[in-house]
Amino acid sequence: MRKKRPKVRKYKIPVKSKQEKVYSVAEMNAIEDHITNTYGSIEGIIHDQNKSKLHIDLVLVAPDEIRPYWKIVTMGMGKYKMKPEDPFSNEIPRCELVMAVEPAWDYRNLFPTDKHLIYSHPNKDKSVSYKYPIKVLREIAISPLEDNFFLKAPCTFDFQELELDVKTDLNDFLILNAQDVKPDENIAILPNGDPVVFYQVVPITTAERLTLMEPDHFEETVTKINYIFWPGRKSVV
Repeated sequence: MRKKRPKVRKYKIPVKSKQEKVYSVAEMNAIEDHITNTYGSIEGIIHDQNKSKLHIDLVLVAPDEIRPYWKIVTMGMGKYKMKPEDPFSNEIPRCELVMAVEPAWDYRNLFPTDKHLIYSHPNKDKSVSYKYPIKVLREIAISPLEDNFFLKAPCTFDFQELELDVKTDLNDFLILNAQDVKPDENIAILPNGDPVVFYQVVPITTAERLTLMEPDHFEETVTKINYIFWPGRKSVV
């Protein structure tokens, strides 16, 4: 009598999700070198563990004599090449973001001192001011890819649904060319020759954003706004 074959269980092989866009090691080194040469020695890196479509690390540069405030710079946004409305435009389609933050902001009480052991999950018992620049920068950095638009300066953002968990009136954002740097210092060059422009993210009030949208008042208003993030800053209008 023929022996009955055992039943074979079939398992569905999991399909890998679409690979997130992430810099190569050479590209990452080019961005790190630019940050170091422009803003100073890197204090640490907050690694992206969110597994989004675009891998966004955040590079931290501590206050110094030249720039006495924290510089938080995205590293990964430039992997995505934005599509300009005009295909013949000479606008740079790759960019990174930088935010200037008050000198009192300090990650060193939240993470290990070794800059290679910095993780992206903050201690909930610590100051909420830590979360603000991290959340804002990542939200703006991913928006050109998710919303399919070309980011350039100047422009404004209004994240009504973004929960910032910080007591401040600065819930809107202005995008400018990088501040406190020379004109030729706001562009990094990737190994393939592609330029990456750096834009400043400036937290502003809703009243300031509405005033900046009026062409006749833009220049006068923008010169009054402090580009360094201070949670208690009052509106200039």
